[in-house]
Amino acid sequence: MTQYKTIVLFAVLFFAFPCVAETQDEIAQKAEDYLNGIKTMQADFLQVGPSGDESTGKFYLSRPGKIRWEYEMPSRILIIINGSLVSYYDYELNQVSHAPSGSNLAEFLAHDKILLSGDVKVLSAAEEFGLITITITQSKKTDEGNLTLIFSDSPMMLKKMIVTDAAEKETQVTFENQAFDLSLEKDLFIMKDPNLFKKKDTSH
Repeated sequence: MTQYKTIVLFAVLFFAFPCVAETQDEIAQKAEDYLNGIKTMQADFLQVGPSGDESTGKFYLSRPGKIRWEYEMPSRILIIINGSLVSYYDYELNQVSHAPSGSNLAEFLAHDKILLSGDVKVLSAAEEFGLITITITQSKKTDEGNLTLIFSDSPMMLKKMIVTDAAEKETQVTFENQAFDLSLEKDLFIMKDPNLFKKKDTSH
């Protein structure tokens, strides 16, 4: 009887824990390999700010070095990251402003070689319920906030980003209709003369 109980207990433990859970480093490596495999990405997005305000638009990524956030509702705004420059266009004001890149942790998605180590520190990495969740921060600026990346597991796909600022306020961005490795026009990542935007709007 004792032997029978031992066999039953072993069977229960075996089926309850059929495999050894991946370590944090292994999960981070899986995400790193996935992100480095993306050359271009296009998606619709829904952004929810700290106060619950919602914005929608389109997101474009072309590695290395290029990101485009095209906000459509409720306010039309265009943000383009191209190499070392961030350009911001406000349709309502018809005004373009520029700033050096490097202040936004999410910019690392456009790096030539994405590393979840070195300048970037992994705070946590978990895989459960069909999702992979990784939270990272800047190694030398840990007090300036962090970024959480959420992926589906099968197939692996970037689904969501959560940006937490220094005041611990969260901005969530959910991606839908993702498409990868498309041939994206170079003009998408070039900020044009604001007067061209104005002419385009008045032509409709």
